[in-house]
Amino acid sequence: MAVKKDDAVKQIFSRCLLNCLHISLWRCYIQFIRKVNEKKAAEGQEESKKAFEFMLNYIGTAIASGPLWMEYITFLKALPATTAQEGSQRMTSIRKAYQRAIVTPTHHLEQLWRDYENFENSVSRALAKGLLSEYQPKYNSARAIYRERKKYVEDIDWTMLVVPPTGSYKVSLKQQQLASTPN
Repeated sequence: MAVKKDDAVKQIFSRCLLNCLHISLWRCYIQFIRKVNEKKAAEGQEESKKAFEFMLNYIGTAIASGPLWMEYITFLKALPATTAQEGSQRMTSIRKAYQRAIVTPTHHLEQLWRDYENFENSVSRALAKGLLSEYQPKYNSARAIYRERKKYVEDIDWTMLVVPPTGSYKVSLKQQQLASTPN
């Protein structure tokens, strides 16, 4: 990426992304796609939007994906809307992204909910009341699931290399076979 060999970078991402669902790699992918498409106006913005959606379809349910949802929503909010129809489409896209994010048990879920409340109230208080009451139970459920999941993942060292456990069934079976074979 530093030497601007975009085709080589695209090849690497095409080989690695689906095999490595690591947040940092996907974040790097999004930064690359946005950088490559920044000078392409509407077409580039659409490509970046598709890349965000592609990413969220694969890792949007990961407990650490909250910041990715926030980044996507910020991206959607920054899209220009020159006509009323484009403005309406942008609002719908933002609403759908928030609604997907607030039912996903991730870090920053509470911040996403507060941002969603502010967004809906800034658009229409009457509509906000109905939508928020519809999504409140879904959000509460996601928050409860998040708290349970967090207990399991908070002590994991994500930078540690994975190695087979010692004393596993396969290891002990192999040792038994070796011990029973005549020398």
